[in-house]
Amino acid sequence: MILRNNTLILYGLACVLGLSACSDNDNDFTPPEPDTTAPEIGMISDFTIDANTSSDAVTLSLSDDGTSLSDLAIEITSSNTMLISNDGVDIQDRTAFVVTPNPDTIGEAVISLSVSDHYGNTAMESFTVTVVTREVAAIDLVNEIASLGEDDEPVYLNAVEVSDQVSAETGFDALVNQ
Repeated sequence: MILRNNTLILYGLACVLGLSACSDNDNDFTPPEPDTTAPEIGMISDFTIDANTSSDAVTLSLSDDGTSLSDLAIEITSSNTMLISNDGVDIQDRTAFVVTPNPDTIGEAVISLSVSDHYGNTAMESFTVTVVTREVAAIDLVNEIASLGEDDEPVYLNAVEVSDQVSAETGFDALVNQ
């Protein structure tokens, strides 16, 4: 065994197994250079999703010359955990991810994705997720308001009855505020 530069080398065993050139001079051994190349993360574009929904799966492109994908360490950080918690980004098989904001929240969060190999080399990619209120067509809103009655039974609106209740004296506001 040779201890040089805080590296333990099983020199004799390496010679027997033919893993290194052996000589009588211990100074002939040159340890391999460590991997100093960081993993690579493909660009992730900013995107917008509706509140109370999850994003579609977003492709995640990772690569590293010296470490298999399954051995890469992935860390996710949200700049706005009230909107999207760190657990709100679900990595799927290291090839995609899905973002799920916290319920009933809107706003923006910068998501930072940090990927490290087993040599400690790290790459980072950030992108912005904007969570917006879901646009609802007026007919959908009317249908949702009118869809449930007592005991969650559907309520059917009759246009004639509604128009009879709305008159010049009562106005539409009176009907809505009943």
